[in-house]
Amino acid sequence: MRNTVWEIINRSPARERVMNDFAPTTLFAYGTLALPDVVDALTGRVPETRPARLAGYRCRLLHGEPFPGVERYPGSATDGVLYSGLSPADLSILDTFEDEPYQRRVVTVKPVDGEPIRAWAYVVPAHAGNLLSSEPWEPARFSRSARSKTLRTCRRLRASRPPALQV
Repeated sequence: MRNTVWEIINRSPARERVMNDFAPTTLFAYGTLALPDVVDALTGRVPETRPARLAGYRCRLLHGEPFPGVERYPGSATDGVLYSGLSPADLSILDTFEDEPYQRRVVTVKPVDGEPIRAWAYVVPAHAGNLLSSEPWEPARFSRSARSKTLRTCRRLRASRPPALQV
């Protein structure tokens, strides 16, 4: 079976070195990062946005956390947004925010208004799937319980970055 370049990059030990050089500048976001104020608090802007769907993945809450994760799950789909025109500095701070258990991977997503495209997404890898609960993530519940604290954390994270890495 032939591997695509993106499959090779996703498995490569040198993945971190090549991620930003050869990859999309588009991110599929679901959950917390789909909230424009969270992205603005991290990057200092809200990139161009459009709705999209990630087929073959389901979104669930992490056990004991207010945050969601997606995992491969045939027959499921996760709705979210595509952020376009992300810079390496944007991706760097998003990577810092979306630490363990998430991994930034190239996925194929379908914008509501177009053809499928390649984009980054933060996914929970198969070996960490036990960290996901059976509960779906609900934006309203997140807003009531954790949004304010998350926004403060995002602003502190952005302020702590060296000026060269601030967007």
